[in-house]
Amino acid sequence: MKNPKSTLSLMLAYAASMGLSHAALIIGGIDPDHPDGPPTGPAGGLTWDLDSPIWWDGENYVTWKNDGSEDAIFMHDGTRNNVNVGEGVFNARSIARQSTGGPLSEAMKLQGQGADKTTLNIGSHISGGFEGAPKVFEVANLTLTGTFDVRDTNRFIALTGSVIKADITMTSTTNEFRITGGDLSEATLRMDGQRFSLYSDGVVGNLFGHGTFEAKKDTTQTLTIANLTMGNGENGLASWTMEGQGTVNVNFGGQYGGDMGTVTMRVELGSSLSDTFEINGTLTLGGNLVINTLGTGNFVAGDSYTLFTAGNIVGEFDSITLPELDEGLEWVWENTGNSWTITVTDKIPEPAAIMLLGLGGVATILRRRRC
Repeated sequence: MKNPKSTLSLMLAYAASMGLSHAALIIGGIDPDHPDGPPTGPAGGLTWDLDSPIWWDGENYVTWKNDGSEDAIFMHDGTRNNVNVGEGVFNARSIARQSTGGPLSEAMKLQGQGADKTTLNIGSHISGGFEGAPKVFEVANLTLTGTFDVRDTNRFIALTGSVIKADITMTSTTNEFRITGGDLSEATLRMDGQRFSLYSDGVVGNLFGHGTFEAKKDTTQTLTIANLTMGNGENGLASWTMEGQGTVNVNFGGQYGGDMGTVTMRVELGSSLSDTFEINGTLTLGGNLVINTLGTGNFVAGDSYTLFTAGNIVGEFDSITLPELDEGLEWVWENTGNSWTITVTDKIPEPAAIMLLGLGGVATILRRRRC
């Protein structure tokens, strides 16, 4: 085991190197005045409240400064450890963990007193670990708010009792976001190729980016997505695909903030390429579909884009907003049962068709299909 004073010095040095010298508070480390004594955090779990002077600021033990400027560093022996968060609203700039006894090997869980009693507000980031391979970070029985990114973490898990109302960005040093009973109906989750795992049914308010879906092996889980925005809104085309041996169902059209949800995707002019969404279970359509364009040029008859693929596709979008076409062309869509495609065709006069011109002639809202 590391020398206690060396461990503390390492932590303070790391905090300084990360720009946290403004006040990185440490809990669970060795008392520098009694290096032969027990750590301030018991092996069974650390306790975080707003009143106890248990945070080391490099000079003294102090109470938690709850103004959102502090970086909370939790030290433990590297195995599974719980942080028991008390009642109230806890404001932190960041949260990280550090091992006092070698590489991190297990999960760390922040566990509140209930989502209606404990709120944790993060302003910058959550980090799964400083040493060794990035590990697992869990939240349970609390409400998580703020705008922050997750870094150096194999897996971030929203456990039963967690209510996520935060805007979370999964960075390149993360691998997976997992729902295991957590409520993300008011959350914004930004993914960049990571795995979105379902170990229970789930709801997410806003899902941005791209990645892969996975359900727990040999189970079927359902994810309801209110708003889906493919890619990052600026760069190239993106996809959601499947992996693993479970089955994922997805429902579009959930409510967010009282409004019906929207799926936003892109097609590339001059090609048959587009954003794509693929699952192996049932895809239930609903809400609004908005299609934007990448590239330059014009659509021509025969341009076709397969946007959705699934084991089974049911339902209909309530509205579909498509790019403007030249005179004499129209959009049609087709659901084959396991794929959903939009195609540009020559316009055929059809009195029953309902065509509404969008604002400024920018887009056409289509309520028409070809089966």
